[in-house]
This record gives sequence, structure tokens and C-alpha cells, in this order.
Amino acid sequence: MINYIRWKGLVAFIIIIVIFGGFWLLFVDTIVKKSIEKLGTRAVGARVNVAKADLSLFPGGLELIGVQITNPDEPMKNAVEISRINTSIDSALLLRRKVIINEMALEGVRLDTPRKTSGAVKRSTEKSKSQKSSSEGTSKSISLPSFEIPSVKNILEKEELKSLTLISSFQKDIKTEKRKWEQVLKELPDKNKFEEYKHRIKKIKSSKKDKLGGLLSAVGEAASIKKEIKRDLKKIKSAAGDFKKKLTTYEKRFKHISKAPQKDIDRLKNKYSISPKGLANMSRLLFGAQLSGWVEKAIAWNDRLQPVLQRSTKKGKGPVAVKPLRGKGVNIRFKEYRPLPDFLIQNVKANVVLKAGNLTGNIKNITPDQDILGSPITFVFSGENLEKLGTIKLNGKSDYVIPARAQNSINFSVKKMAISDLVLSDDAKFPVSLKRALANVDVRAVLRGDNIKTNINAVFSGVKLYSNPADKKALMAKVMSSALSGVKNFKATVAVHGTIENYDVKIKSDLDQVLKRSVGGIVRKESAKLEAKLKKAVFDKVKGPMKDSQQNLGGFGNIGNELNKRLGSGAELLKGGLKLSF
Repeated sequence: MINYIRWKGLVAFIIIIVIFGGFWLLFVDTIVKKSIEKLGTRAVGARVNVAKADLSLFPGGLELIGVQITNPDEPMKNAVEISRINTSIDSALLLRRKVIINEMALEGVRLDTPRKTSGAVKRSTEKSKSQKSSSEGTSKSISLPSFEIPSVKNILEKEELKSLTLISSFQKDIKTEKRKWEQVLKELPDKNKFEEYKHRIKKIKSSKKDKLGGLLSAVGEAASIKKEIKRDLKKIKSAAGDFKKKLTTYEKRFKHISKAPQKDIDRLKNKYSISPKGLANMSRLLFGAQLSGWVEKAIAWNDRLQPVLQRSTKKGKGPVAVKPLRGKGVNIRFKEYRPLPDFLIQNVKANVVLKAGNLTGNIKNITPDQDILGSPITFVFSGENLEKLGTIKLNGKSDYVIPARAQNSINFSVKKMAISDLVLSDDAKFPVSLKRALANVDVRAVLRGDNIKTNINAVFSGVKLYSNPADKKALMAKVMSSALSGVKNFKATVAVHGTIENYDVKIKSDLDQVLKRSVGGIVRKESAKLEAKLKKAVFDKVKGPMKDSQQNLGGFGNIGNELNKRLGSGAELLKGGLKLSF
């Protein structure tokens, strides 16, 4: 039997196994640990740390201890910290270069934990610019309105009165028009012309008409004078018609200008006074900053995950045969009987440890190649009887099975969440905090491509709102604070619609009407005071120019009187001046 054993081959095999085993025991775990840290850091944009890694082949599995994923926005905090990750890997599929994890268990998942050292990493210039641009595009600055009404003097010093501009333009135009018509009057038959006609008529009447020739000559000259008068009257009548149209236009302009001062008053009053209408959406002022911050964080994390989730969008459809370059090889994906992606986590069981209690749930089908698998990523989490959080239910889906119709959706609800000392506004003029409340919140969010559609409904009960303005004598803030202190329950709705780059946050709540009713009377009273002061100041400024404009219009109207006078003189000559006594 000894003759059948090749001792040299056996010894060589044993040596290889020992070397491979030694390498495995000494280095493979370190290599896996470093690889996970490097790839994770690159994907998140902040440091990912793993305390220990243990890889086994038979049975296939990987265990990670002490995983820390830094929050890129706060490098001294971990976005997620996991005590232990245990996985079971399909060893047979590893030979086909496919990492298929059948089960993954996450134990001791904690959120927003402190770090001992900073997890910041140096980012590329291109990436930093992109993130900066995105942040600037979604930032929504919200500030409370000023409760101070500036003096009328200061208002008029920096505001242009449109009425004065209209008056100045009117005076300039009417003076130009007046000069034009004065020139027209000079060219039309005037008093001297009609006196000349009278003289010619008188001469005809006083001439001797004892002979037939003299009689006929007088009749012919009278007819000629009549014809000339009619021609002149036609010119004057045509000019008078044109003038009447111009005068009507300027009278309408002056009527419009006479209303302009009041329009200036209304415009300035609406701009510088606080109107009840302006207080109709105080909910946005109180809740807008908080909500915008949450939306920006959600968009930022979506941007970080997109390179992983959307890998399938960069690929073609089905198997692709590519002719390789000479001397270089390429990986070609051929059609499979049971297609599987290169990387897949079929099921993740997670236990999230919160201060309020534990959330349990699972995530299915984690892969960047959903088009190959044919199933989207889904997740479900829930927790009951949580301290200050009541009951939480969370489920959602990330669907890139058909990349052109990619869609992410989340449904989230929390019942009987206890809120305490939540600062809504830190504005010194009107600080507001929610001292306590019980809230039921439902969130429905969908991201389809770059389009966001999110709706939030919240009901608050057992409410205590508190406001302590710095200026105790500020009447407006005092009244609003008193109104808020009486609120016991209220509802709020939020709608976030638009695109990732340009979205709009609309917020409504019962507080709008509460504040509007409470300050409506004061606002109207203060607005009336401001209007009265503006009225006096504005009319004092426009009174002189308005009077000059009226006088200019009157002077312009005198041209019409002169034209009518000339028409009357001519008509009088035609009526009786040309009658001969024979």
C-alpha cells in the first residue's frame, strides 16, 4: 500500500495547505476589514471603521464587529453604529464571482452616536462643488416679519412716488402739445382774417350798383368771399375736431393721475404695515425652518445612495457581447437560466437600539442590479410602547427594476409621540417653543426620478406653546404670545412638491387662523394710522405739482375756446354779413 503513495506530492500538497491556511489565518481578515473600510468610506464620503472582521469559507460567512459609519455633515458623530453584523454567504456562487448573502443580522444598531476622533475625509473638488451647489439650491431661508413700522419720513425718503412721475410726464407732454397747437392757431384764419372779410363785405355794400355790370360784379365778389369763408371754416372745424380728441385724452390722463396719489398710499401701506392677510401663513414661519432642514438632509442622503442604487441605469439591456481590445480582457455577461446579480443581500434582519426602545425590521433584496434580479429593495420596521415615541411604523420601497421608471417611496407613521421643549422660532422679537404636546404624524413620500411628492399630516393634542418676546412693550408680539398660550390642540399639513433642485414647501395649520384672529384688530388699527399719516405726507408732496398740472390742462383748454370763437365769427359772417340790400 505504501507503494501507491507519492510522498513528494503529498508533502507538497500539505505544505501548500499549511501556507494557504496560515495566510488565511494571519491576513485574510485584515484584508477584508481594510477593503470594507476603503469602499465604505468612498461610498459615504466620510470615514467607515470596522473594529474586527472574520471571514469563513466552510460554511461561508462574514462577521463584522464594531462598525461605525461617520455622518458626513457632522464628522464627530456616527450616522450609524452597529455592534455586530453576521452574514451567511453562498460559498458555491463565490466560484462564479457572485457575492450572494442569504441572511444578514444587524445587532445593536444605534443612530447619531458620538465619535472619539473625527471621521472627516478629504473630498474631491468636483464632489465638494456638487454638494455645495445642491445645498444652495435647496436652502430655504425663513425669517419672521418685522413688527416695527418705519416712520413716514423714512418711507418717503427711499420710496419713489409713482404719482409724481406721472405728473411730471403729464406736464411735459401737455406743454409740448400746447406749443404745437399754438403754432396751429397761428396758421389758421384768425380775428384779423375775419375783420378783413367784414371790410370787403362792407366795401361791396357801399359800392354803386346803378349799372348792371356793377351789380353783377358785386354779386360775384360776394360769392367768392362766401366760398373763402367756408374754406377757412372747414380748416378751423377740422382742427377743432382733432383738438377735442386730444383734450379728451389729456382729461382722461389727468383723471387717472388724480387717483395715483391714493394708489401710492395703498401700495406703501401694504408694503410697510403688517396685514392680517400676511399673517395667514404663520405656520410656515414657525415650522418652515425645521422642515426645510429635514428635507435637505433627506435629499443629501438620497444623493449619496444614488451611485449604488442606480448602477443598473448605466447598463444596457440584456447580455452584451463586446469585442475586446487585443491583449486586454473584458467581462461579458451571458444569458443565465436563473439570473443573479454580482452582489445581493437577500434578507437583512435588524435591531435598531433607540433611547426610547428598540425598532425591529428587515430589508430584502439589497443589490445595485435590480434589473437583473427583477425585484426592488423593500424594508419594514416597527416598534411599540417606545418611551416618548409611542408606536412607530415604517415601510418603503426602492424600485429600479425598470431604470427609466425608478421610484423610491416611504410610508411612516408615529402615534402618541411626546414632544417637549421644541424650539420653533428663536427670533428675539417673537420666540416660540412647543413646551409639550402629543403628536400623531403620518408621512407619505415618493421620489420619482427627480420629482418629489411628500405629504405630511400631523395632529397635536395636549399642547402648550410658549413665547417670551424680548420687548415686553411690543403690542403685536404680546397679543400673538397670548393667543398661542391658549392653544390646546391643532392640526398641521405639509406638502413638499417639485424637483430635488427646486422644491416648494407648503405648510398650513390651525395656528394660522388663531393668530390672524388675535392680531387682526390691532393690525387694522395700526394700518389705519399709517394710512392717515401717509395720506397727509403724500398729498402734501403732490399738491403743488397736481395744481400746476390742472392749470396747464386749463390753459390747454383755452385753445379749444379760441377755435370755437373763430368758428362762431365765421358762421356769423355767413349767416348775416353777406346779405346785400338789392
